[in-house]
Formats: sequence, C-alpha cells, structure tokens
Amino acid sequence: MLILPNLTLKNQEHCTFIGNANAGVNATIEGKRYGEIGGELDKTGGHPAAGVYRIDKILDQHHLSIYPTPPADGINTSYSIGRINYYRFSVSNCDFFVLDTRGNRELQDIRNPRKKGLSMLGERQKTWLMEGMRQSDADFFFVVSSVNFAIPHGYYDDLTQYSNKDESWTAFLDEREQLIDLWEKIGKPVFIISGDIHNSMVIKITDTIWNFASSPHNTTKHNNSIQGIVLPLVILNGWVEK
Repeated sequence: MLILPNLTLKNQEHCTFIGNANAGVNATIEGKRYGEIGGELDKTGGHPAAGVYRIDKILDQHHLSIYPTPPADGINTSYSIGRINYYRFSVSNCDFFVLDTRGNRELQDIRNPRKKGLSMLGERQKTWLMEGMRQSDADFFFVVSSVNFAIPHGYYDDLTQYSNKDESWTAFLDEREQLIDLWEKIGKPVFIISGDIHNSMVIKITDTIWNFASSPHNTTKHNNSIQGIVLPLVILNGWVEK
C-alpha cells in the first residue's frame, strides 16, 4: 500500500518512485567506442524502490494499492502519478494507435536487448494495442511511436564512435518481435510513424510492415552524412531480423 498526501486521481494508470536524481539510472558515457558499456551512474545504485508500479486500486484520497510490491519503503522518496496517454482514432478505413512509449517502460539494458519479458508498453497498454488491432475491421493501421521502431537511437561522431544510449524499440527486441508477429498474422498494412532520431527514412520491415521516421534535421549529434551507416550496422548486429 502506498500513502500519498492530498491524492486526487482521474484516469490515472501508474505511479513512479523517483527516489533521487540517479535512481534506477542505467547511464552510459556518450562517445565511447561501440560495444563498450561505461558510465559512473551504473555504479551508484539509486533508491531500491525506484521504478514504475501499476495502480491496482484507489483506496481513498491518501492511499493506493500498487503492483508489484516495492522492494523498499518509499516514504522518503519523491514520486509522480502517470496518466493514460495512449489513445486510438479512426479516419475512413484507417485506424490510428498512438502509443505512450515513456510512462510504462521498464529500464532497458542494451547489453541484453533480447531480454525476455522486457516491456516498453507495459501489460495494460500492450493488451489494449494488440486486442484493438486484432478486433479492428480497418484496412490500414498507423501505429504512432515517439521512439523509432527499426533504428537504434544513437549517433556516430565519426565512423567508429557510437553512443550507448539506445532507448528505442531495438532495446526491447522481445516485445518488438511480439508486435511484428501479430501484425504479420493480421496480414494488413501496418505503418509505424516515429521520430526521435533527427533524421528521415523509410524502412521496409516485412512486405506489410513499414517504419516511417521523420524528425528535426541537422543536429550536431545526428549528422545526415553519418546516419546512413546506421542501418547496415543494425542489420549486422541482428537488430533487424525480418
């Protein structure tokens, strides 16, 4: 049970224990050579209760029942309450599913991007997405994701220097493959609309699944002339299997 002051909830989904500035952070140093994992914050730990918890029940104005049970008392930590920020709408014979890729995600580990059960969407949102698409009679699907589906979120400072920050779907390969498998079974065109990488590209994942990425260009960390080498390395490292 979580005790919170002056709690007023409406359309709320999750609670996040923040702990302290470095709580739960799996940070890496930008600019290290590809494949090297570093970062002083990895050694600091953070508050043991830091994480995202599902709100199971609102008990009263000051109490929540949350899941799973936190591993430590969170009374002396800060917290935030997250709203449901994913939604769906239709235009003609097209269904649009707009995802929340931040509020429910677990901490990615780019040292093990194939970790089973790791989720960006969370159980509730993933069920909403998959069931909604299974039951839809639309002819075309558009899935809107703030983070990229097919390309890792990193950058090359030159041909050898790659950041270790990846927080896109390429760090959640198990859940990504679940979605790809579902979409192939549905057999209708699926267009993933994403941004975040400060570049534009169109990527064919399967005959019916495409990723369209577009976001602000010409940043110093996402150089257009260098970004073109990302996709071959993505394929080489097994991030794209289909």
